[in-house]
Amino acid sequence: MEDANPDVSTVAESQTGETSLATEKRKRHFGPRMVFCIIIIMMGSLSYSYSAGVIGTTIGQPSFYRYMGLDQSPHSTALLGACSSLYYTGGVFGSFFSNFVGDRWGRKISIYTGAIIVIVSAALCAGSVNIAMFIVFRFTSGFGAFMLLMSVPLWIIEVVPPEVRGAFAQCHSVAVSMGYLISGYVGVGFFLDLPINSISAWRGPQAIGVLPPIILLSGLWWIPESPRYLLMKGRVASARKIVRSLHSAPGDTEHRFAEIELFQMTKQIELDRTLPSSWLDMFRRPSFRKRMWMTVFIGFAVLSSGNLAISIYATVLLSNLGFDSTKQLLIQSGFFAAVMPGLFASIFFTDHLRRPSMVGGGLFVMVVVLSCYTAVTASFLDVASNKSAQIAGVALIYIFEVFSAALVEGPLAYWAAEFYPTHLRAKGATLQTVTYACVSIMWSQSSSTAIANLGWKFFLIFICITVVTGNVIFWYFPDTQGKSLEEVALLFGDDDLVVLLQEDIHIDASHHITGKLHLNGEGKTIVETVEDVQHV
Repeated sequence: MEDANPDVSTVAESQTGETSLATEKRKRHFGPRMVFCIIIIMMGSLSYSYSAGVIGTTIGQPSFYRYMGLDQSPHSTALLGACSSLYYTGGVFGSFFSNFVGDRWGRKISIYTGAIIVIVSAALCAGSVNIAMFIVFRFTSGFGAFMLLMSVPLWIIEVVPPEVRGAFAQCHSVAVSMGYLISGYVGVGFFLDLPINSISAWRGPQAIGVLPPIILLSGLWWIPESPRYLLMKGRVASARKIVRSLHSAPGDTEHRFAEIELFQMTKQIELDRTLPSSWLDMFRRPSFRKRMWMTVFIGFAVLSSGNLAISIYATVLLSNLGFDSTKQLLIQSGFFAAVMPGLFASIFFTDHLRRPSMVGGGLFVMVVVLSCYTAVTASFLDVASNKSAQIAGVALIYIFEVFSAALVEGPLAYWAAEFYPTHLRAKGATLQTVTYACVSIMWSQSSSTAIANLGWKFFLIFICITVVTGNVIFWYFPDTQGKSLEEVALLFGDDDLVVLLQEDIHIDASHHITGKLHLNGEGKTIVETVEDVQHV
């Protein structure tokens, strides 16, 4: 009967002064301060992608080849692969270090540390006097950048309200693409505006990489710590202040939704703090092993779709299509510009789509587009002499990148992190970024040689992998869209790890919060006042 007439509950609530989640979800629970925080924290995402993307234009600069002696080295292909792959190797170590810092001192400290390392590394890459020095500081740049890549989405999903978590997390992906876009056009600008023999043609873009993390450091002073991290450390009053300031609907002076949410967070984390949280314990519980397997699978699936290889070695592919250096850099930068409209649009539709449908469906579309590109390059082996084939090849790469950015790359940053409870979320995010780094090492190191030796046949590998992974994700992966982080455990069968469901929590006019305890199947009702929650 309640489902047949949902307005009855609303009327009853208005008469009794009681508020439930059903009522509150019809309101918007964020304001200008939340938007400001997201804009600042996005500078961390941009810092990562600029440092990752700037190598694409660097290896397209003739001055870089000459200065580093790569134009005369028989090992130039391997050294170029090392410039990319060692960046991701540094990312593996940075991810584990970020987990240690984030769990011990907080998500903000991890972001601070990563930003400082990126600033120092970018400056030293710009000042490198030989290829060995450049590769070393590409390694340290990856170390710091992956600290940001892990910590920024983790901070976002732990801070924003559940009903817009996907949308705000998607802002991370927008910033990542903006970083790639900026790095591309900065590289083009230095290539076109400076004499061809100028060393600044490759040094300038590297040096500009210090600006995004400097902006991030300047704004972090006003960014709060994750309230869930503070609750894990027993700092309930501080967490309550942050949740009330960030999760209140306009005009809600009593912060009712914030109190409901904090009540659930507090009770859940009371349990989480009693649970073991080591890596070994994650392997012991079958449901945690399932989460870990899915985390690795998502990272492998997305990066093995061909998007990473195409993004890094776009200039090589364009060279094979018969374009000169200037056109290569311009077209590569155009890839990043083309994806921006779809990325911005994804902010508004992400929270209206099932996560598996969005990622699995995106992979299916990418397979079709990549198959068409492979067919074109296979059918016209001398593409450079065929204008129509050239145009088709470039257009298909553009379309591929658009669908990859709009549907697939965003959830890669946050979906797997949603699987984990608070006491294990940093470790889950670490596994996610380590997977990202390891798979990136594999494809970035092998792709330049494979493209040179195998040509179009290399892309058959990506097509075969993606057909399988897309189906697995679409049909078998859980949908976390719209669910509170505390309730995701139910998707993995961990009923004994869920204390409260938001739908069962109410707050009345006297600030009494009522919730039904679900732990271990108990149907017990607990009642506390807002003041009790504040002083837990």
